[in-house]
Amino acid sequence: KTYPWIVIKQEHFPRVFWTRKHIKDGSRYYGPYASLGMMHIILGMIRELFPLRTCNLNLAPENIAKGKYKVCLEYQIGNCNGPCEGYQSEENYAQNLSDIKDILNGKIAVVTNRLKEQMLAAVEDLNFEGAHKFKLKLDKLANYQSKSTVVNSSITNVDVFSIAIDESYAFVN
Repeated sequence: KTYPWIVIKQEHFPRVFWTRKHIKDGSRYYGPYASLGMMHIILGMIRELFPLRTCNLNLAPENIAKGKYKVCLEYQIGNCNGPCEGYQSEENYAQNLSDIKDILNGKIAVVTNRLKEQMLAAVEDLNFEGAHKFKLKLDKLANYQSKSTVVNSSITNVDVFSIAIDESYAFVN
């Protein structure tokens, strides 16, 4: 077997899923993950925070405008915002993907700051239910700590070292 990767496909309303095949088709791959369980935990947390599509439909703008697709069960239970029928804009979907990419790259502070700003804006608009949803997302991100190493697949030549310093000794590894 090969190591699992999390992939963000290069398409309209990109899908986020895991795979063991690293295909050079312009998609973004994150990993490899040494632990399949940890990779599923990360992917599950991403799906809880950001509702994304899981279908294989071709969501080109002309197909959506023609009304070729209907929302599925994932939309009905709240796991998807319905981009297939135009219920979610491509800009909103791209913002969610930007947050996901930041999380996968280890930039959780960027996502946390953005969620705090959105939460405060919701409070100013007296939208307390919306602010509570942002608060729940912030809590989930605060509890998230990855124990696996995520490496960008584009890094090919790199030297890694560590230094541990004590009062009288220093260790280089």
